[in-house]
Amino acid sequence: MSYNTFQPGRYQMLPEMTKYLLVINGLIYLATYVLSNTPLRPFFESLALYQPGTPDFHLWQIFTSVFMHGSFLHLFSNMFSLWMFGAVIENIWGGRRFLTYYLVTAVGAGVLYLLVNQIEIGIAAGKLLSEGAPQALLDALRKTSDLDVANSLIAQTGIPLDGDLLSKYYWTVHSSVVGASGAVFGIILAFGMMFPNSLIYLYFAIPIKAKWFVIGYGVFEFISGISGIQSGIAHFAHVGGMLFGYLMIRYWKKRGIFR
Repeated sequence: MSYNTFQPGRYQMLPEMTKYLLVINGLIYLATYVLSNTPLRPFFESLALYQPGTPDFHLWQIFTSVFMHGSFLHLFSNMFSLWMFGAVIENIWGGRRFLTYYLVTAVGAGVLYLLVNQIEIGIAAGKLLSEGAPQALLDALRKTSDLDVANSLIAQTGIPLDGDLLSKYYWTVHSSVVGASGAVFGIILAFGMMFPNSLIYLYFAIPIKAKWFVIGYGVFEFISGISGIQSGIAHFAHVGGMLFGYLMIRYWKKRGIFR
């Protein structure tokens, strides 16, 4: 993707806050990669965002997970988008407001992700209880991330349960998320609202106006989250970043400080 509206002469190509975010994310990924096979691995794993009600969850993970990435491609795609759209916005807003927006959208992405997952967990638990699953079993499955222990607990009940439903319950309970994607989606939304008619080039070849790109991307992420396609991607975290970004921009507009 690329855009064709701005001339580099008036803007810093790498403004201060964008630069710091790029460096911090890069250094943390490098540290995670280098130290992944050392005793520090559990520490890095604890920085991901886990589900409430499990031993792995801590409230501060809503913040720390934003600076973690699962692969180099994950890191590169997020950081490229952060630079491409974020640099333009920071040059206009200034570093302080840009960082505030970035962190609010990041936290908002985590909050919506957790909320949707808790709803899914509740629905799966209700169906399992209706099939005769003991509440004690569901509580025990929440408390262990050891698959062998989980299978043993299920076998001990002696109750024939829907295996697919049990699997969905267990893996949703113990799912985690990392990455700056929610904040990046918030930044893309801000760009689309500020420069709706600017052209963005998909794959550096296909022109599309920013407003349609943002709307289309948001709809795609929402439908993907509901339908469950592209499993392994936290679609509602992306939606959450856009939603909280929109709410913050609307708040700033009411106070007359948005431009």
